[in-house]
Amino acid sequence: MKAPYGIPFRCLIPQDSKNLLIASRAASFSSIAASSCRLSRTMMQLGQAAGTACFIALNNNKFIEDIDHAELLESLRKQNVELAWPRSEDMREYLKK
Repeated sequence: MKAPYGIPFRCLIPQDSKNLLIASRAASFSSIAASSCRLSRTMMQLGQAAGTACFIALNNNKFIEDIDHAELLESLRKQNVELAWPRSEDMREYLKK
């Protein structure tokens, strides 16, 4: 693969469970994705996404798996979590600081 790829939020949600996230190397990755997802930077971003999802769920009185994913993405962007490639100009400016 020549470009970064996204990790879907649903891989953090264990099957047949409610209100639980697995934000670690134990998340549900394919064997190919698991080899690159084990990097510390990726693990930190998964933890940030999981914590933010919990916050959104709590504030909206919802189960984690029922939150609005657009709201999650927007919140992560506001926290300067890099979600897109190539880097946006806003992210480049943020990283220069």
